[in-house]
Amino acid sequence: MDFFTVRTLTFGVLYCFFIMGHDRRKILGFNVTRNPNALWIVQQIREAWPYTRFPRFLLFDHDSKFGTDVISASKVLGSQPTRTAFRSPWQNGVAERWVDSCRRDLLDHVIILNERHLKRLMAEYVRYYHEDRTHLRLTKDTPAGRPIAIRSAVAGKIESFPRPRRTTPSLRRSSVDQNFFPFRLISQPVSAIRFLGWISIDHPRINSEGQINRLLVVRGRF
Repeated sequence: MDFFTVRTLTFGVLYCFFIMGHDRRKILGFNVTRNPNALWIVQQIREAWPYTRFPRFLLFDHDSKFGTDVISASKVLGSQPTRTAFRSPWQNGVAERWVDSCRRDLLDHVIILNERHLKRLMAEYVRYYHEDRTHLRLTKDTPAGRPIAIRSAVAGKIESFPRPRRTTPSLRRSSVDQNFFPFRLISQPVSAIRFLGWISIDHPRINSEGQINRLLVVRGRF
């Protein structure tokens, strides 16, 4: 179990508490508060296992919120409290990885308004995390587990279709109706067509006398 903080729109600080099972990486319980204390943490531990047996170990760090009240309550409930070493978050790497995934997938893309807003978003993310997010350590299964989809041989068959041959449209007058032909061929001095703004005097198709030495395609009407 661990905490992580979230900033709000009004620069407030919300504390998100979660309890995580290391076997299936399942979130056993989470809640949000502005003022965490030992009594509140003990209540969250009790609500995480309301009708089942408490786990053998409870792993947490040296945060001052996990004081003597939390340790004594864990022993009374049947769990052995275990602290990580100082400044060693890697000893609880499964929980730290979940915090990183939660920030990368959700919290880095939204602005939290208040405590109610964060609870709603976290509830939706936990549902997605349990049912849809796969893990390599779980052999690409989800924490809650899901049935494997079995496809038939017909559905998994790969078929190849030939690519249609691409043809370039012809611009010959004989193949296109003259009423819809968008171009016309002209051979006139440069001064007659300079107003079109298409041709300059140094165009490679214009000779030194200012005459067009080839047929140019110019947009226009017949």
